[in-house]
Amino acid sequence: MNLTIVPIVQAIAFIAVILAVEGLYLFLRSNDRRERAVNRRMKIAAERNERVLNPELFRKAVEGGRLSALVSGVLPGFKRLVRLSAVAMTPAQYFAMMIGVTVAMLLLSIVALRAPALSGIIIAGVFGFALPYLILKILAGRREKKFNDQLPTSIDIMVRGLQAGHPVPVAIEMVAREIEDPIGSEFGHALDEMNYGQDRGAALRSISTRFKSPEYRFLVSSIEMQKETGGNLAEILSNLSKVIRERSTMRKKIVAMSAEGRITCFVVGGLPFALVLVIMALNPSFFTDVVEDVLFWPMIGGGFILWAIGITWIWRMVNFKF
Repeated sequence: MNLTIVPIVQAIAFIAVILAVEGLYLFLRSNDRRERAVNRRMKIAAERNERVLNPELFRKAVEGGRLSALVSGVLPGFKRLVRLSAVAMTPAQYFAMMIGVTVAMLLLSIVALRAPALSGIIIAGVFGFALPYLILKILAGRREKKFNDQLPTSIDIMVRGLQAGHPVPVAIEMVAREIEDPIGSEFGHALDEMNYGQDRGAALRSISTRFKSPEYRFLVSSIEMQKETGGNLAEILSNLSKVIRERSTMRKKIVAMSAEGRITCFVVGGLPFALVLVIMALNPSFFTDVVEDVLFWPMIGGGFILWAIGITWIWRMVNFKF
């Protein structure tokens, strides 16, 4: 490498590492266990000692500005994933963190570790994009699961409020006040939108754009149908709560009955890699002696493709959508 550009590369690497560390700090801070246990919306209101004055301004503060909109346009669904995971960053900030980690890992691999360019690009892609995106998916999945678990209890609170003679907005406010994040925060945002002129149905449907929950869509449909046709909404929601609990019980039974198949999938999927590690430990030259053979990489690639097909087949057999 030309010695004249070494300081420039080092400066770029330093800046990239600083950005990556800052992004990691913000990410870990957003997932603090104590903070997750507190209703985020109520915490903000308590600190400011006032309600959110403008839900549109609050939405922009959470979702970001034009740069976040640009990132969301390039990567469809990325904004929903960031919002659903509840990390303390806008889509643009999280994407900038991913780029910083990617550049840092690329420079670390190529400059410090002297790795080949292709290997450096693969390492940077895995640690800079694939791993943060996977973490985001896991956090979003956990929060969505918690949303579905909280839904029957939230409906029961609404039923008690309606039976006590309160209107629907007050019942929603009871859920926002008594249930923790994520349902408490989401219902609180919807309540703010309703209080400042948004249609009730549109405010409730906005939650379903982030949480792809059939049970929640049943709830919104029930409220809207009762608004148009009349009837006892408390009784309707009480029956809906029972149906959701029965679906949850059935889902848990299916998961328990298919547990053996999932364990088989994990064992069969990890066995080839474990076998390779054992062979390399017992005989380090087992693969290096034949790595130059013209059939080596085609056979490795063919084996990997067959492995992926088999694992996908097993996984589809033990996972059900209902």
